Amino acid sequence: MTNGNQERLCMEIDEVRGQLEDLMIHKGMVTDEEVVILSQRLDQLIIQYYMKNESETEGQ
Repeated sequence: MTNGNQERLCMEIDEVRGQLEDLMIHKGMVTDEEVVILSQRLDQLIIQYYMKNESETEGQ
């Protein structure tokens, strides 16, 4: 993964994490389904980040 791709993925992870935190703070304005969807998206991004990061580390 290039540094640019890695930075974009980190930014997207941070963005989703921020959205999730905002929703949890303002819980009355969101359904449980929305929180679950954002949590799953965040999990997928983190897994993608670590899998790509790990494969690059092994290739060095």
